[in-house]
Amino acid sequence: YAVKDELIQEVGNLEKIYKSRAKAVVGVGDGAFWLPANHQLSFRKAKTIVTLRFATAKNQNEIDTAQIARVIEARLGK
Repeated sequence: YAVKDELIQEVGNLEKIYKSRAKAVVGVGDGAFWLPANHQLSFRKAKTIVTLRFATAKNQNEIDTAQIARVIEARLGK
């Protein structure tokens, strides 16, 4: 599946760049990863890859980012 493979490859590249491990996030999209080094969450929904990152420091955490990701995922499903 090309989109799934593309997301896995992107996460692998980010892990190499930031020398940090990505954490799988359950309950968001068809597969989601949180990269704490750059405060970024990426997920896929069908053939779409979404990458999220908050600009404000107080929201740059996994919980806040995952909540917004769920909202975006719900809108992609419509």
